Amino acid sequence: TTGARREDNPCPGLAPGIRYNMFELGFDALWEIDLFGRKQRQLEAASADLDAAGEEYRQSLVTLTSELARSYVEYRSLQNQLRVTRSNLDAQQHTLRLTEKIFNEGVGTRHDVVRARAQAENTEALIPTLEAGMIAALRQLDVLVGKQPGALAADLDEPGAVPAAPGREILASPAAAIRHRPDIRVAERRLAAATALQGSAIAEFFPKISLSAFVGLRNTDLEGLFKSAAFSYGTAANLLQPLLNFGRIRAGVDLAQAKQQEAYFAYEKAVLEALRETETALARYLKEEIRRQTLARAVADQHESVRLSQLRYQEGVTSFLDVLDSQRALFLAE
Repeated sequence: TTGARREDNPCPGLAPGIRYNMFELGFDALWEIDLFGRKQRQLEAASADLDAAGEEYRQSLVTLTSELARSYVEYRSLQNQLRVTRSNLDAQQHTLRLTEKIFNEGVGTRHDVVRARAQAENTEALIPTLEAGMIAALRQLDVLVGKQPGALAADLDEPGAVPAAPGREILASPAAAIRHRPDIRVAERRLAAATALQGSAIAEFFPKISLSAFVGLRNTDLEGLFKSAAFSYGTAANLLQPLLNFGRIRAGVDLAQAKQQEAYFAYEKAVLEALRETETALARYLKEEIRRQTLARAVADQHESVRLSQLRYQEGVTSFLDVLDSQRALFLAE
């Protein structure tokens, strides 16, 4: 430190009214002895806030990753729906050609031809909607990876399977699942910080003890400041006891306690919300898996139903309406 000041004679009885200059250059230090943990609690609060900031960053990454995965699954789902729709359209157009052939041979009816054409056209009308959905999902993926619109088109144009979640690995208990959620860890770290600050506020009631030291040069004459006789050092102990501001300290404690309670309720809410979301997601996953297995069996049965209905129609055993119904049911199941 460097400094210059004008002081009165510290011994006025000997030489009253004398004023002099004091110049100094050196190093000084102040160390507060943390007997009551005020500084330690502040350090704990700062560390907890830093941890919470890190968890918020990880939460942002989780959110981004989940949005990216959701958009990719949506794109692949639409892509596969488009494939199924086109496959069904090919089958329905084949049925239409067969119906027209039978009608031209004088066996079928014009009504059968019209119904077959209408079903094929209805299926064909779904294709533009699916293609528009694919474009929207692809643009969303472009944005999420920070690329220009259309940058991923070539990479994702090749058809791919819809990603499947691992079966048994995902079936954890809700309590075990939420342990890895960043939002829970953020709330817990915020609570830890608020609790530490509450302890720091309480420690303000106790006296503060500090040690100070100075090593450097002091002289009343600037020209003699750098002479050896100007070397000076000193130490001091300080005791500061709050006597007149207990009301302010009490208000600070009340405020810190209120913030700690707020952080606690926020943590409790985060845990309850996480449990609700996790239990709901697990239940939906289990039920959707049952539905998927049932639909897989239904698709196999509908394929056989379409084959049999076409044979029966060609043999004249059943009406063409049965063929259309079986094709429609297969399309919906797929």
